[in-house]
Amino acid sequence: MGGHPNADRPPTADESAAAERAADHVDVDRVAEHAEEMMATGAEVEGEGRIEP
Repeated sequence: MGGHPNADRPPTADESAAAERAADHVDVDRVAEHAEEMMATGAEVEGEGRIEP
């Protein structure tokens, strides 16, 4: 694994169509902000939920 996430298969036609329809309804900046917050939270996880390197 090269350190980048990879899909196990290409999207189906239905999945691609759904993604296209949803694209107009997604606030990309808000999603990116939330992802950053969750990565920061995950970096501080201790105990049972921690993933050991």
